[in-house]
Amino acid sequence: AYCSNTFKTTAQLQNHVNTHLGIKSFQCKFCEYKFTTSGELIRHVRYK
Repeated sequence: AYCSNTFKTTAQLQNHVNTHLGIKSFQCKFCEYKFTTSGELIRHVRYK
């Protein structure tokens, strides 16, 4: 049940684990959307 990905930082690992667990910690200020990574949120806001 584990994948073989490796990461240089704890933050990268945590983002990856959150993806597997479906945890979306980053919420848009302008709508109800939530995202797994800050990068997804930034992209969403930029193109909104």
